[in-house]
Amino acid sequence: MNTILVQMTDPTWTSAALHRAYTLAQQHPSEVILLYMVPATPSTLGASRGFSTLTPRDSAALSTYHQIAKQYGQTLNLQQMPYVTLNDALAEAAEHFNARWTLAPAVTSRIPLWGRWQNWQRKQLFSRQQRLLEE
Repeated sequence: MNTILVQMTDPTWTSAALHRAYTLAQQHPSEVILLYMVPATPSTLGASRGFSTLTPRDSAALSTYHQIAKQYGQTLNLQQMPYVTLNDALAEAAEHFNARWTLAPAVTSRIPLWGRWQNWQRKQLFSRQQRLLEE
C-alpha cells in the first residue's frame, strides 16, 4: 500500500492538502499520514517529546483535520517528526514511512533567492529517492 504524507503547517493550507491527499488515496489506495514537524536542536534529537509541543492553533485545527478524514471515511493518522533542517527531515520522513507522495508547502523566505534554492534542494532530495513532492 502507498503512503501519502501531508506536512502540517498553516491550517488553511493543511486542510486543502488533506483534501488533495484523501482524493489521491481514493484513486490510488494509500494511507494518509499528517506529519507534525517539531523544531529541535541537535542536542534534543532522540528525546521523547510527545505531542505537548502542539501550538494552541495546531491543537484547535486538529478537530477540522479529523472531520476532513471522516468525510473520506478515514481516521486521521497524526505522526510527529523532530527536525533541525526541514528539507532533510521531510525527505527522511518520506523514506521512513515509504511515502509515494509528500504534500508540503513551498519554502518562503525574506531572501527570495534563498527560498528558491531551498525549494530546488528539496526537489532534488525527493527526486533522488524517486518520490513525488507536491507543493
